Amino acid sequence: MEVSYQKKWMGLVILTICFISGAFCSCSNSDEPIMPIGDTFTETTLSDANQCHSLILGNGRTVELEDTLIHELDFTGVDLSREVEVFATRSHDGVEYGYDKIVPEGDGKWKKYLLRGMEEWGIQPNTIYIGRYETVYKGLPTSPAYNISPADYNEEGAPKNAMGWIQGSNLFGFWQAQTSDATIVNGLTRVFYVNCDVSGKSLNFYAPNDPKYFVWAYDLIPKGSWN
Repeated sequence: MEVSYQKKWMGLVILTICFISGAFCSCSNSDEPIMPIGDTFTETTLSDANQCHSLILGNGRTVELEDTLIHELDFTGVDLSREVEVFATRSHDGVEYGYDKIVPEGDGKWKKYLLRGMEEWGIQPNTIYIGRYETVYKGLPTSPAYNISPADYNEEGAPKNAMGWIQGSNLFGFWQAQTSDATIVNGLTRVFYVNCDVSGKSLNFYAPNDPKYFVWAYDLIPKGSWN
């Protein structure tokens, strides 16, 4: 009986150890991408109605995340230089510079990113950064009798770092939106904003370029003359 009891007791111990080991294994098998070594931060999911995600950076600062994934962006081949060239093809009816305002897309929450092709800015491909897409606005003078036709920023001779991306594509350029003023049309373009790394070090980089360098070139087409 004593031998039988010891066997049962040992079997119970082994079963308990297997159960605990299995529990730890199930916790470590996550869909979340593996964090690069050296980046330490705390992440929690708030229990409010919106199920927001709160990320505590290395410097103690907290940012709100749209999700808990690590996204990847590759800017290899994109002209990230600050110096902007002029259009070498031809002149345009209207040219405006800079921007009026920048608005975050969606609800303005951030995402975690691995960024490729930005080493010239000191951004390392194996470090996690906090960023988001934003929309740049610029008022473009026009006339009630004219439509605005944006310049082609993808043609040969066009400066590739003078404008952001067209919404829903990887082409450079801008789209437009009407305003309450018939003499002003809003030009809009998309940029990617790198806020900081997970240690909290501020970067404040815009890709493909800082909107203060943007060149809004366009032509005025009489209404009724569109092809």
